[in-house]
Amino acid sequence: MRFALIIVLALASSAVFAALLGCADEMEAISQVSKFRVLGIQADPPELAPGESTQMRALFADPQELGVTVMWFPMEGLITPSSMTSSQMDLVWFPAVTQVTNGIASYGSNIAVPPDYLDDLRKDKCSDDGVEADENWREDPACKRTVTMLVLACAGGEIDPQITSAIGMLQTALAQFLVEDITQQELETIITDTFVVLQETLGSFEEMSDIETLCQGENVETIISTKTFGVSLSDHKNAVPQIDSLSLKIGDTWTVTPPWTEPGEPPVFTCDGENGCRDGAEIQAFLTPDSFQTYTKKEFEAWKTVDERTYISWFTDGGNFDADRSGNNGEADDPFEVTWIPPMEGGVFTLWAVSHDIRGGVDWKRYTISALVP
Repeated sequence: MRFALIIVLALASSAVFAALLGCADEMEAISQVSKFRVLGIQADPPELAPGESTQMRALFADPQELGVTVMWFPMEGLITPSSMTSSQMDLVWFPAVTQVTNGIASYGSNIAVPPDYLDDLRKDKCSDDGVEADENWREDPACKRTVTMLVLACAGGEIDPQITSAIGMLQTALAQFLVEDITQQELETIITDTFVVLQETLGSFEEMSDIETLCQGENVETIISTKTFGVSLSDHKNAVPQIDSLSLKIGDTWTVTPPWTEPGEPPVFTCDGENGCRDGAEIQAFLTPDSFQTYTKKEFEAWKTVDERTYISWFTDGGNFDADRSGNNGEADDPFEVTWIPPMEGGVFTLWAVSHDIRGGVDWKRYTISALVP
């Protein structure tokens, strides 16, 4: 049951992304936010060792205030009656339904990886004791694994009550078991009943587009995404590229803009045009020094230490950018630059800066930005 369900979801994911790519020409500019969007999904950290845990969050824009509900569904590592043990209940991943608050949905307090998660890899290739193991085996992709999470977001509607009820029962039972309010046998019964419902509802899907039917409502909008995090024994584990500051050029001065969550008025950019805003505002963003990492990879049978590339994607609910994303030269003191062109009438708008690295690290900050018409 477990593996059949995983295969259905994996095949479906490819189908939906292909459909989305086919409609790319009909969508608004990537950086413009006028409707329900997912702007980034984060695993922090994006790479961990067995026995460690990560935290998952998703950033959404909901300008029409439809209200967003999110279902998180692990595409592997699901708990089943046969895999459940009384001593490792904090080391499992399970389906969850959460609400979006202040634009962010979070999955649990942590997602822990069992200590033996990599134990079945080839010992001769992926072990300190391996007779033929390469000295850099910890960096070999064959000695690592990824875990994929399916993220289904529904705006202006609700997720199938059968699914939310079953997942709710499972979460309640897990919490009761951890404080010894129910026995292992009682928990196994609830898990079995839950997976019967999930299998009946999810296991019958033949195409990924059918997953959208889990979002119910007259004018419901649906987004389906996936996010992976790595599990390895690497000496160069990835970390999220954290945004340190964002600056706006006012006249000849660069002013650090406080994040949305911090007090203070946003800086005001005064437009030069006599008939409204016509000129762009220059923006610089900086990442923290430890966001610029190196890692080891194999190229043409030789191991090399390479610099991790980073970039920032830009989003706004007003105006547009001269580029949807920007990069830098790989140094902490070098800015990520972009120009924001406000609407001609000016106003106060939201700006999202979402940082990425090429190994799956994601971070973000939300700012307010103001354009004043003289």
